[in-house]
Amino acid sequence: MPQHEAIAHWGSVNSLPKNWNGAIAYLDRDGVINKGLPNYVKSLDELDIFEGALESIEYLVDEGYVVCVVTNQSQVSRGYMSKTDLDIIHSKLLEISKIRLILTCIHHPNQGCNCRKPSPGMLRLGDDLIRGSKQSFEDLIQSYVVNDELSRVNWWSDVKPKSTNSLDVMVGDRKSDLGAGWAFGTRLFKTNNRIGIVEVVEDIITGKDGIEFNPV
Repeated sequence: MPQHEAIAHWGSVNSLPKNWNGAIAYLDRDGVINKGLPNYVKSLDELDIFEGALESIEYLVDEGYVVCVVTNQSQVSRGYMSKTDLDIIHSKLLEISKIRLILTCIHHPNQGCNCRKPSPGMLRLGDDLIRGSKQSFEDLIQSYVVNDELSRVNWWSDVKPKSTNSLDVMVGDRKSDLGAGWAFGTRLFKTNNRIGIVEVVEDIITGKDGIEFNPV
């Protein structure tokens, strides 16, 4: 099986919390930070940030969370946009926000990669990069292989896996987002895809448990 890579866009070290509580807030992109489009967000002109989204991200950082975006963007492999277009969008998003890291799966669902949600591969990669020794302290664009070990999960288990940190959270508007978060053991928060993160950020900060989710 070919080795598929997730693309990592690193933000500034200024996006790190002054007093890290040890937790990571994993956010989907479309439907959480910006409005999604039926035919994908393919250019910077189409990036429409939700009102209050950037402030919500800053609120999370101020409260001690490192923010890591994990997003499926198969339009790259479908040929609807280039990797350069993706770089432009994510570089701008990092410039205007306190996001520390954006991890992107660009693969078609039929490619059988380990990074596409609902696989927890990107969350586990984010965990390794942010909590481990691979963390970048510069603004960089890199690629990392998401191997079988990072994506392995028993979807039929009655017991939700245990998270690295009890405050870790996955925020998304789709079942694939919630599935990835469940597989990594995080708290789960589902957004209205017309409103985004602003409606759930207070519940995250105050330590609410999030929603129940059955992955099968």
